[in-house]
This record gives sequence, structure tokens and C-alpha cells, in this order.
Amino acid sequence: MQAPSAPDRALPGRDAGQRRVAPAAEPPSAGGHEFIEVIGDDGEEGRDRPLPGAGDHDHYLLILQIEGRCVAQVAGSRVPLAAGDVLLIDTNAAARLKAFGRSRQLCLALPYPPSRQHLSTRDPPPAGAIRGGSGIGVALRSLLLAMRSITGILTVREQQGLHAAVLDLALTALGAEAARGQEPVPYRLEAPRQLAPLQDTIEHWLADPSLCPARVAAAHGISTRQLHRLFRQVGTSFSEFVRHRRLEHCRDDLADPGLRGLPMTEIAFRWGFSDSSHFSRCFRAAYGCTARDFRAGRQPRMTHAEGRT
Repeated sequence: MQAPSAPDRALPGRDAGQRRVAPAAEPPSAGGHEFIEVIGDDGEEGRDRPLPGAGDHDHYLLILQIEGRCVAQVAGSRVPLAAGDVLLIDTNAAARLKAFGRSRQLCLALPYPPSRQHLSTRDPPPAGAIRGGSGIGVALRSLLLAMRSITGILTVREQQGLHAAVLDLALTALGAEAARGQEPVPYRLEAPRQLAPLQDTIEHWLADPSLCPARVAAAHGISTRQLHRLFRQVGTSFSEFVRHRRLEHCRDDLADPGLRGLPMTEIAFRWGFSDSSHFSRCFRAAYGCTARDFRAGRQPRMTHAEGRT
């Protein structure tokens, strides 16, 4: 296979760029595929950048968050991603990425199959995240990394089969959440334009236990009453949003094998909880099991109940 002739395109930010890690055998519409690794160090304040392939027609884009954290903004929805999470978007929707600090994503563009009859969901949402700590999230991450390592020796027919498999797996994961009747998490809702920068500020200060509505409101020159009104418009509250995001970060850390040696209380404190008993109660209420059982892999089948914080 020949390397693509188009040069890598630099992205904004310090040491940022796109790196093609596997060439496409043919244009994606003909069955080939190409992995692009996006690397950036945008500082703690973060910086917006376009996603590779976003705006193209009749494609899906799978994004594996390899390192760091970011917030994807897709068709009015905001989807925070931690290491190990996978995001599926339809590239007909405008999409941008805001990374915080050192961040790496592995992106794979997948063409629409000639027929979508075999897919688990025929009309996927503009954006959906599969959490890396879930069983199907682990399987999807492993499959994407395996595809990257062997793509240079695959035939077009084999690539097409893997396209269908990985896409169906992602859609199955998203469909399973809907089938369980899970409430949409606050950051996936269509939010007023004024709410987006407030959510970014909350994400940046999330680990600070003194984070409060007045501090965020003052940072944006609005009243606390205005801040609460914006959150009510999307069916949540400031405290619910903060608690949900802290719990998600704690859950992801508990599921990370590399953090096995880190005490659970320290994980809770590093994400803004100031009381271990309060964290334990919140975690059990959100995910249906204790943090200890979750870390040991003894969580019930219907865990990851996002939005019940």
C-alpha cells in the first residue's frame, strides 16, 4: 500500500498535529480506511479545533480518546471524553473538539455501508459516547487498536467486514443505553448557547471542592440567578451537573487498570469530593453498586446509569 500523498495538516496548539498511522488502501467510499491520530497540548484552558473528517457527507467518525480529556461539540450537543471513551458521530453534523492539556485521539472514518439493514440502529444520533469503563467499551477500544495494528495487511474485503463489525458494535452499545431507558446525561442535551462556556469552566475547575455557582457566574459576568436559570432550561441543576461529571471521572479512574494502586478515597478527593461517605452514597445511587465492587468487576449488569446523579 502506498502512503497518501496529502501532507499531514497541523492543528492549533502547542505540539499539536495529525499523524496518519495507517494509510488507506482506497478512498473510504471504496472500502479503504485510514486512522488519524490527533495529538495536542493546548494548555489547561483548552482550545477548539475541527475534527478530521467532520463536515464530510455519508460517513461516520469513530474517535477513541487515548490520553487526556476533551469535550466534543457536535450539532449543539456537548460530550466530554476521558481516556478510554469512544465517540461515534455522523460527519454530516458540524463537530469540533476542545482538548485540555496533553490530549490524544485516534480517529477512524467509516463510510455508510451500501445497505444499513443489518445495523443494530438505522438512525444513529448525531453523537453518542461509549464509556471506556463499560464492558462493550473495552471491547470496542480493543477492536479499534487491533484494527490499527493490522490495517496494512488487510484486503479491501476484510476491511469492509471490520468496518461493519466495529460500526455495529458501537451502535449496539448506544442502542443498549436507550433500551435500558436511561435518561440523557446533562451535557448531551441541546443547551442554550450561553451554557456552553459555563460548562467548560466547570470542567476546568471540577477537581476543586470549593467550586460553587457564584464563582462560575462571576467568571462569566452573570448573576447566580441567571446561571441557575440556564441549567433549569436543560432539565438539570448546577449541583447535579457537577456531581454527575465528578462521578464519571471517578468511575473512569476506578476502571483504569493503571490506577489500581490509587486508594478510592484519593480518587474521590482528586475529583472534588470532600467526604468519602458522601462519595460512596452518590456512587451507589448512580451506578447501583459500591465503588469497591465496581473496581473489583462485581458491578450489576445494568450499571453506568448515567444521569441518575
